[in-house]
Amino acid sequence: MKLLESGPVPNFWRAPNSNDYGNGMQNRCSTWKTASQNRTVTGLTVKKISSKQVQVFVNFSYPTSVKSNGSVIYDIYGDGNIIISSTLVPGSPQLPEIPEIGMYCQVPSEFSNISWYGRGPFENYWDRKTGANIGVFKTTIDSMFVSYIRPQETGNRTDVRWVCLTNNSGNGLLAVGMPEIEFNALQYTPWELQSKKHPYELVKNNSIVLRLNYHQMGMGGDDSWGARPHPEFTLYSNQVYTYRFRILPVNSSQQAMDLSRFFFIKLKQ
Repeated sequence: MKLLESGPVPNFWRAPNSNDYGNGMQNRCSTWKTASQNRTVTGLTVKKISSKQVQVFVNFSYPTSVKSNGSVIYDIYGDGNIIISSTLVPGSPQLPEIPEIGMYCQVPSEFSNISWYGRGPFENYWDRKTGANIGVFKTTIDSMFVSYIRPQETGNRTDVRWVCLTNNSGNGLLAVGMPEIEFNALQYTPWELQSKKHPYELVKNNSIVLRLNYHQMGMGGDDSWGARPHPEFTLYSNQVYTYRFRILPVNSSQQAMDLSRFFFIKLKQ
């Protein structure tokens, strides 16, 4: 059973929302739009750690207006676990804010049932989450999409301990924050959402587009004609960002909560 069609690879872009268009984010931050898509691999090392672990270390160069760099470490274990550690080093403090810092992958469309332990049940964001309770929620990929008048960023969840995508047999993929992540799971890429003016024009991806993020910047909204997200909800280019998460297969005999609890205990040891 194939769990991933592609990725995870770095991503720094979200589809602009109405507030973003009001403050010009789509132009001001455009250097980050295709930075990850046009990345260059500048180094690749594969190291055998033990009979049960292989580590793949990849260095990237990102073509922002001042070149940025980063790395991803994939620790691959014999039982199917993969720990992913991602680092972004912006090329200059003068680069614009970063819309999103995370990883992007594509999951087979059969894994259309989704559950998570984090904030919900409705979409929530870094600066729009206090009304969303923390709990375990279940729904479908189709219901994650909110059909705004103009297609834009939608469907995010914050303070996520784990997220699980399964097929109708209960088999699928579990992602566990180390300690927490944000996620977005749709059948549209951020670039597709940005490219259309009306929801009926959107073309679904053949796979589920799963983004497993450190953060995306806040929604803003003090006004919709120039105000940006508050500083505490902004990803500035004046620092290095690093985060980690784990992905692993699950089947009908396993429980996401039990697995995530097990790995959380190991993380604390």
